[in-house]
Amino acid sequence: MKNNIFKALILAAAAISLASCSEWTEPEPVGFNYATLEGKNPDLYEAYYQSIRDYRKSEHKVVIAKFRNKATTPAGRAEHITCLPDSVDYIILQNPKVSEIIANEMKEVRSLKDQKILYQIEYKAIENDYKAYAEAWNDAHPTKEAEAGKETPSDPADTLVSLNTYVRTAVKAKIAYLSEYGYDGVNIVYSSKNPASFSEEGLAELKAAQAAFLDPIEEALAANEDAIVFFEGTPQFMLVDVKLVENADYLIVSATSAVNESELSYELSLVNRYGNIPNDRFIISVTTRSIEDPTLTDGTFSGTDRNGKDMTAIIGAAEWTAKATSGVVKAGIAVENAQNDYYNLHMIYYSIREAISIMNPSPIK
Repeated sequence: MKNNIFKALILAAAAISLASCSEWTEPEPVGFNYATLEGKNPDLYEAYYQSIRDYRKSEHKVVIAKFRNKATTPAGRAEHITCLPDSVDYIILQNPKVSEIIANEMKEVRSLKDQKILYQIEYKAIENDYKAYAEAWNDAHPTKEAEAGKETPSDPADTLVSLNTYVRTAVKAKIAYLSEYGYDGVNIVYSSKNPASFSEEGLAELKAAQAAFLDPIEEALAANEDAIVFFEGTPQFMLVDVKLVENADYLIVSATSAVNESELSYELSLVNRYGNIPNDRFIISVTTRSIEDPTLTDGTFSGTDRNGKDMTAIIGAAEWTAKATSGVVKAGIAVENAQNDYYNLHMIYYSIREAISIMNPSPIK
């Protein structure tokens, strides 16, 4: 009986996958009524998705898909989050502002598969926005800084906002998306220099910069206790709001340029070397191969996979994660630009599906 149920669920998975997401085309409806598994065999349909939800609660290596989405209507199947493999546990949207279609898909994957949807708040992105703002302001006010001693302008636009003030305001605006779009949580991305290299004055400035970015997030999360929190970057260098690191569900270690297991281990050791952060929740982050520029080496890995194909960083990271390492817990992998893995001649999302099978040998992919 178990074998029959197992086979039925596999067939259901295949049928649902084909019905919900065409690999290469998105045909227009022409008036035909196609039978779906949901309508033809609702019990099997529900059994399959119940197995997915049960899997989500089981002990396993997690997979996080970082999805570079657009705020506009999806233009193709690769831009739909419903096309991601069912066993992806978390989806991080790079753009928190989503179209109505993606907003509805967020509800769908959460309800059917219990997938959790987060969005990213990245310090570097805000800092880049500030640089553009400051450059534009200076172009519009070429003599302002030379007018020392002049009274403070009554028009705020005539005063250059400081970086920390700009960051704090931007973060407050971004953290509001948590409730506005009904996200399950946030991925905090912040990298800092080693505090040991700073003078006393520089250390005070570093703390102020960290506080400008992290304080508004911690304040918002205090009112959203159920929110999922990931921290990506250099958690070992945080001097303020350390509870964000201590209480984070996962700590993401970026290793997008790694090409072998030794380099993955090195990146993890850099983050964990001081022993001042939790070591039981590390996620290694790699990237897909670029589809815009095939000459880029990011997303590649040395060797071939178990199917004899060129190794991708996703599969390499999965094999590395599946191997136990003393003193730390490698909890899973994160995949940047996950949507690029959709385009594969062998199978859509080939590398991610293969990674799931390597870390969690299971009939559910």
